[in-house]
Amino acid sequence: MSKNPTTLQILSYDIPFSDDEKKLLYVRNENFNRKDGILELSTYFNAVSVNKIRQYTNVLRIGYRYETNVSVISELVCYDDKRNETVIAESCSLGYSSISVELGSIPDDCTLVYLRLRAVENGAKLLFCKVFYEGVSLCGSPDIALITCTYKREEYIKRNARYIIENTRRNNLPFTLIVVDNGKTLRREKLPNEVVLIQNDNTGGSGGFSKGMQQASVMKRFTHFVNMDDDISLDIASLQKLYTLLYFVKPEYADLSVSGAMLYLDKPYTQFEAGGKFDTDNGRQIGYGYLTDLSEKDNIAENEALRDINYGGWWFMCMPIKYIDQGNLPLPFFIKYDDVEYALRCRLRIITLNGICVWHEKFENKFNSSAVYYNTRNYLHLCSMYCKDFNKKTAKKFLRGKVIEHTCRQQYKMAQAVISGYADYRLGIDYLYHINQEELHRTVSELNYDMFDLDGEISGCTSVLLHEKYIQCDLSPHKHYMRYLIYGQLVPNFLCKKEMCVTDAFFDRKEMYWRRKTALHCNFSLNTGYKTKKSTAKCIHLMLKTI
Repeated sequence: MSKNPTTLQILSYDIPFSDDEKKLLYVRNENFNRKDGILELSTYFNAVSVNKIRQYTNVLRIGYRYETNVSVISELVCYDDKRNETVIAESCSLGYSSISVELGSIPDDCTLVYLRLRAVENGAKLLFCKVFYEGVSLCGSPDIALITCTYKREEYIKRNARYIIENTRRNNLPFTLIVVDNGKTLRREKLPNEVVLIQNDNTGGSGGFSKGMQQASVMKRFTHFVNMDDDISLDIASLQKLYTLLYFVKPEYADLSVSGAMLYLDKPYTQFEAGGKFDTDNGRQIGYGYLTDLSEKDNIAENEALRDINYGGWWFMCMPIKYIDQGNLPLPFFIKYDDVEYALRCRLRIITLNGICVWHEKFENKFNSSAVYYNTRNYLHLCSMYCKDFNKKTAKKFLRGKVIEHTCRQQYKMAQAVISGYADYRLGIDYLYHINQEELHRTVSELNYDMFDLDGEISGCTSVLLHEKYIQCDLSPHKHYMRYLIYGQLVPNFLCKKEMCVTDAFFDRKEMYWRRKTALHCNFSLNTGYKTKKSTAKCIHLMLKTI
């Protein structure tokens, strides 16, 4: 493809389809094989995000090339910000055909443009389909490093490496995969030859990404890099969309970063986050698009709203290579908040785009006391660096609140993890550069709860309190009384109920543990859990540490 900026250039890629599990992210098929049936690409992956393409790129025309076995009526449909549909181009065709429209002729309030095919007779099939973008590239072709780090998860890496290399090679996409092995267990011969493999000490995600970013900078050919998790599931369409966006990007947006959305592996239509904002006024973190159902057309359009994004999760985050070349590397946080801190420090200009995403396991599935330690320590560092009114008093208030939160739930190990995280935060950022990260992680992990299989555990419990009981907690007439007694922690055991409290560990409330001697904390998505036992002595001991 020519890099001459004075000529029109066309990028096209195959419309992705999928199996039944994810089909509504790709195509809507309403009896297309019958006369008057409809096939529509008004989906998360296959609709064109007109407002962002118009604002950030030099694309001049968009369209679809397709082939059908019978006559069809094809329409390009505009879906506007009031959720109205308007046909902006129409034709009747048989066999190989195309339909397109100039961006300048699309109404300003249009959010999405997509292809709709209407069957004129029975037996209609879509045999082939591509979306194409015609425009001018003023910044040249991007060259992108995909950086992932792993620790003893060889199967994830081998699976994703094969998929990425095979598909980027087939589609002639300029992506290079850099794998940082923090466990030093990956064998070179188990990976495709194109993969750059780096052995590294276990310095966590932040240390692994730092090593990969340094390697990308040394290779001196990349324009961008992507930090992405090792345990994701990826569709090649996301890389095609990212490449197209960067290829046609306007020079004034050459420093654009792109945050890929995270969708849940076990609920493939459900979005966890599409970019976020860390509020430096109050330290609150807002993830945009939480629990959005991306099978719904209205939600797909709403998902493309322009938002004030100042960080993106490193499950998939694309950034210009210039930030590494300027000497910026992640702080040695090991895990948690390294992506937020880096984005704030570099003052990244970030957007999202429908179809640039990954599927990822829920973070709750990895939650334990070690995560509480890193969340506490690194969040406090983040606030101390970027929040305007953050001081020792607010840090202490945060400490007390988190310790109370966990002690009320009988999670004394997690409360201790909060205290340890706070203590290490007080040692300053420089402390992180002089410790043995691997040794510290082993020490912190000793506070983790031992998880066991839930089979047979819940059936014997006579009291099951799940998140459906929230409203009963809110209406409790003893709510203030509960608070004074630290939600039952100061109630003598002989006044407590014998029945075990069974909760969803990620959707519980402190009130659920009121006057319960024991609790079973469940992760129902993994069918695992752990037990705790109320201890007034431990509660008092931990509370005294916050004074």
